[in-house]
Amino acid sequence: MNFDLDQDQLDAAAGARRFFTDQASPAAARAALEDGPVQPGRQALADIGFLGITVAEAHGGAGGSLLDLAVVAEDTGAPIALAGRVWQCLAERLDLVPLRELVTALPRDRRWPAMARASLRDDLTAEQTALTAEVLRTRSADDDGADVLVARWVDRWDTGQRRAATQLAELAAGDAHELAELVVAVRTLRGLRRG
Repeated sequence: MNFDLDQDQLDAAAGARRFFTDQASPAAARAALEDGPVQPGRQALADIGFLGITVAEAHGGAGGSLLDLAVVAEDTGAPIALAGRVWQCLAERLDLVPLRELVTALPRDRRWPAMARASLRDDLTAEQTALTAEVLRTRSADDDGADVLVARWVDRWDTGQRRAATQLAELAAGDAHELAELVVAVRTLRGLRRG
């Protein structure tokens, strides 16, 4: 699977960088703080298509994806690439990909099992998101490597977090992977979060 940005995404990133460098200077931000006009205004953003990145072309938008939006957000200051790498590194460290596959393999042939499966999948995503945010809060700079950040986070685990990680590994290695075990596994992820 290729995770490299395509040329359109690279062009959008470059365009965002140029636009915000030219239109949203530190002086303009200071002026906006002192009740000056907010620059760049919504109309300027709409004129270059940034407000409609994820709106379908049939409705006047650019027809892009959330990834396209993330590329623009990254070039306006958000370290989305680092967040993605930390997300992936956590998934590898905690064996979350097989866990997610087990959750998505749950039955969905009837209404309630399908709703339970969807709810569990959403909970798993929410827990991974919370853990990613926790790891990212430990960084000293945006150029810290994801593997270094995750290793540093693991090194700081207290007794409860180590116990939760052990329990998660036991659940993943077990023979039975029915709804009950998977609910406990996702709940166990919460034990990896600090306070």
